Amino acid sequence: MNPELSLQAFADLLDTYGSDFRCWPAEEAEAAEALCQTSVEARAQYDEARALEALFRRDAMQPIDQARMTAILNGALTEIAAKPRRRAIFGFGGFSFDWGWLFTRPVGAALAASLVAGWILGSVAPDAASWRSASVPAVTALLGLGDGGGIL
Repeated sequence: MNPELSLQAFADLLDTYGSDFRCWPAEEAEAAEALCQTSVEARAQYDEARALEALFRRDAMQPIDQARMTAILNGALTEIAAKPRRRAIFGFGGFSFDWGWLFTRPVGAALAASLVAGWILGSVAPDAASWRSASVPAVTALLGLGDGGGIL
């Protein structure tokens, strides 16, 4: 590689290999050391990378507190065990359908019932004209609205 590095190339190599020039390829390491000695901006980037790596090393060196880790794991496992398990009515492979909404939310139950009724009625009606002529008189008679002959 060219012994002269641009600041952008130096920043890219610094991100790739870190601030330890011993980890860099030999030619790039020599050019980077020369650039750090001559350029204030390169030296600032190098110092910033060293400071960041020092933070990483400090974080990696801190021992894990076993009591805290045990408390966190026990809390998580207790929360998982405390969750109520739903009984699967339509259940397979861990999937279960919760029917509770049907009894606690009447609007949802009414919507579901109307969707099911519409699906059933739509699947048995051959076309709109025959459906009207055959069903309206029967429905109006069942509801006590008259004989149904003159409604529609």
